[in-house]
Amino acid sequence: MDNPQPEWTFRLMNPGDIHSVSEIERGVFSDPWSPEVFEGELANPMARYICAVGSAAGGVGSAKGGDEEVWGYAGGWQVRGELHITNLAVRRTKQRQGIGQRLLAILEEKAMMEGCKIAYLEVRQGNLTAQSFYKQQGYVLGYIRPNYYVKPREDALVLKKQLK
Repeated sequence: MDNPQPEWTFRLMNPGDIHSVSEIERGVFSDPWSPEVFEGELANPMARYICAVGSAAGGVGSAKGGDEEVWGYAGGWQVRGELHITNLAVRRTKQRQGIGQRLLAILEEKAMMEGCKIAYLEVRQGNLTAQSFYKQQGYVLGYIRPNYYVKPREDALVLKKQLK
């Protein structure tokens, strides 16, 4: 019996994705990045951003043509052998399907291919769901950044993972 193909594919983020990515940001984060921030990230030579895309109708099959929709994205900076993950988000209607896990794995794989040995990210101290997700992916607590987040004011847990 054949394994079913995933309903999504992955590709590099491009400027045409910014509207959809910003929409996901607003739906997932209390202090979302603006489209201008993503424009700057795509122009940054240290930044790497990828998208998970699927059918806008949400049906099975690969996303092709004009019916393609961004279901999630992840990105970070590669600096001196380190991956600093800036964002990872999946459209609320597409969560818990393995998209976030695969986005993170691809981001880590690409970073390792470019010589990164460790990955870091920040997560809200009160975001237990995200903390559990990252722990399942092998991340551990590095340290706490007091008052890192603004809306609402909250400490950040800095998580880290050795890349193989």
